[in-house]
Amino acid sequence: MSHHRIACEYVHINLLTGESESPEFLKLNPMGYVPALEAEGIKGYPGTFLITESLAMIRWFEQRFQLRATLLGKSPEEEAKVWQLAETINAGTQPLQNLLVLEKLTDDASKRKEWAQTWNHKGLEAYEQLVSQSAGRYSVGDNFSLADICLIPQCYNAKRFEIDLEKYPTVNKIYNEVITLDTYHASHPDRFMPEGFKP
Repeated sequence: MSHHRIACEYVHINLLTGESESPEFLKLNPMGYVPALEAEGIKGYPGTFLITESLAMIRWFEQRFQLRATLLGKSPEEEAKVWQLAETINAGTQPLQNLLVLEKLTDDASKRKEWAQTWNHKGLEAYEQLVSQSAGRYSVGDNFSLADICLIPQCYNAKRFEIDLEKYPTVNKIYNEVITLDTYHASHPDRFMPEGFKP
């Protein structure tokens, strides 16, 4: 897997303190979600190029820095499978157990956990069934892809809600493969927690 180093400045936005709902941040992302990306010096975009939504950002990086072969597969069929798996997490699983949903649902921590576990299990069960048709070292063959980029944070979240990934053997195999990568450790969310923060 090739590595691309792109200079950037990381700005932490604390969801738990409502920082993403501040007027300043809402100018970047009116939904009040993270992440938001600002890029400068983009041809055709005088000033700052602004983009939100993780998959849109990944697609932009993939095209801008010619990452297609590693992120979206090598054929139309592989690309379709990558998108199918990515959206199983991105559209069908993650939104149902994110912080804003849990806050609207209830103040009861045990009920929040039960709700999150329900949708984590449903999403991982579906992913397990779908990925069994395409997995190699990673979700689609032996190339790390957009599907893996979506799966691994969901595994992190599932573990946070005390879900045993061994119930999903193919998912667990992929997860254990990915966590050996330097890029996994470089982007691990615990590295970006503000000092003194306890989740």
